[in-house]
Amino acid sequence: MELTSHIAGRNAKVRLYSDRVEWTREGRMSGGAKAALGVATAGLSLAATGVTRKRESEMIPLRSVAHVGTKKDGLRNTMVVLTTAGGDVELRCAHAEAKRFAEAVQRAMLG
Repeated sequence: MELTSHIAGRNAKVRLYSDRVEWTREGRMSGGAKAALGVATAGLSLAATGVTRKRESEMIPLRSVAHVGTKKDGLRNTMVVLTTAGGDVELRCAHAEAKRFAEAVQRAMLG
């Protein structure tokens, strides 16, 4: 299962596998902003950083998830909370997606 979520203030693609939950987030600066900055600095910033966007990816093994819960987050969104020993991970998404994702995580945790 895959959904688009909002994690730590940035959009993320979240994927649920049979043994883990993975998400990837794009870098902080868009490609257009990097190109504009490259023009403004006569190409020096592009030479140092390049034009490609960096991606951050993280993963939680399902065996380390102790609890899955949901809580309402505004009028259009619900927060899916994955509780682990290292802390909570909050995935903000639409109501219907949140319910399906929480149920799918619970099913995967039970085997």
